[in-house]
Amino acid sequence: MGQPLKIALALAIASALCRPAAAEGRVRFETDLSIERVSGFTTYQIGGDFTSGDGVSGTYRFPLSELEFPVNVFMTTVSAGLTIDEKFVVRVKYRHNNLFGAHKFNSFAGSMKDSDWGYWYLASGGEAWADPDTLDIYSESDAYLTAAEARIGFLYRAVSKETVTFGLGIGFLYQLFDYKVKDIDQWYPSYEEYAAHIDPDFSGHDRYGGSVIEYRVEYFIPAIETELGLTFGNLSFVFSLGFSPCACARDLDDHLLRYKTAEGESIGFAVLSSLDLKFAVHKNVAIGFTAGLVTVYARGEQVQNQYEDYNGVPEGEIGTVQNLIFTRQVSAGMKLSLMF
Repeated sequence: MGQPLKIALALAIASALCRPAAAEGRVRFETDLSIERVSGFTTYQIGGDFTSGDGVSGTYRFPLSELEFPVNVFMTTVSAGLTIDEKFVVRVKYRHNNLFGAHKFNSFAGSMKDSDWGYWYLASGGEAWADPDTLDIYSESDAYLTAAEARIGFLYRAVSKETVTFGLGIGFLYQLFDYKVKDIDQWYPSYEEYAAHIDPDFSGHDRYGGSVIEYRVEYFIPAIETELGLTFGNLSFVFSLGFSPCACARDLDDHLLRYKTAEGESIGFAVLSSLDLKFAVHKNVAIGFTAGLVTVYARGEQVQNQYEDYNGVPEGEIGTVQNLIFTRQVSAGMKLSLMF
């Protein structure tokens, strides 16, 4: 049995276990199932201060290189929440683009974009004809994504009235984006500017069919959160806003064609927000709309290694360089809620 299905079954079992307590009126249980479209990207940039494997250090332009990975897939979410005495709320959520076997038709995320600046400047040893700020190499490739997210939150409602609630809490969000990148189309935007100095072969496109990159990034986001709820008859709105001053990102990039890995760890901040709208069609059933935004900005260091000799670069550590990771994800979809 797949892990996503196990989690869905666990939430269903929790629902059954909580129903007797709910009948006493002190504990309410709610479980949701939603399907959402997630759109956005996760990007990493490198450049700035570097140290090579042989101890030489210096400074590159920033960014020297940028890889932008798309996050454009449908995701299914199962969630559960427990409210005690209308004051204390515990929520858990799990989201995946392979829930109930959807991955086979829901993994293509869009085009991965790879940009490199100042390539000819570095390759020429800093010759006067080359500019360190020109975009010299650009490529697009097909990106296939496996995405997962888990979240837990604890909330205390300082205000709990029939039509208005307001709460403060803490939460933790974990995200995983695992990419398989294939079929590269690469070209050289600055060729016309440098045609007198570089090989004419760089005037066209280089295409390769097959696996190009494998990339994996994880986000670890502890957050302080606030929540405002409004109820008008059968219609309810819940808006939440969270901030993390210590969001962490960890990523691993395997450039398969160059036999090179790049592993980074970064720390920064994150902003989380969500909006839920529900309409109760029965005392135990509601349908609604859900939307969310996740933004993370983190800086750190990347360690690069050559795991096979390639193009004159021997196997071993290449060096370290500054790293910036940035993601923005917008989601929206429909949900079904069961309340006990």
